[in-house]
Amino acid sequence: MGNTLKELALAGGAFIIAGSFDASQTFSQQKHIIINILEKLIPFGDIFFCITVTCFGIAHFMYLKSIADMVPASVPDHTFWAYFSGVALISSGVFIILDIRKRTIAALLGTMIFLWFIFLHIPNALANPTVDRGNEMASAFDALAFSGTAFLIALRCRNGRIDLYIDR
Repeated sequence: MGNTLKELALAGGAFIIAGSFDASQTFSQQKHIIINILEKLIPFGDIFFCITVTCFGIAHFMYLKSIADMVPASVPDHTFWAYFSGVALISSGVFIILDIRKRTIAALLGTMIFLWFIFLHIPNALANPTVDRGNEMASAFDALAFSGTAFLIALRCRNGRIDLYIDR
């Protein structure tokens, strides 16, 4: 189930990026039927991503001991941080879907996941790069992608599009 949710979040990120491009900049007037179908999914990118974020938050409560064990030893009260991150993930996913302070919540979510990437995932990936067929490495890259997706949601809230180009 976890891999399916990760792929749903990554697909959501891809749709968010696709939605940031101006439709008038397309290179061809004729589009394949698959492209037309996929274009209809672009508005659901946020929802795809937030479903995963919310489910991962719920998993923090279902697998509390495993999540608490992932907290670095230098950080006190591992159980508190497992609960805190679960609540933060669930509330972030719900608030973004409901469009409640979306820009702020998405920026905070991106920051939280990026901090996990730096302080949790990178050390684990460096310590155990081949354990479970490189799962720690994959988790680190997933965290980086999820952080970037949250930041894209926050950036897009400013003007409806992500400004990927610099005007010259």
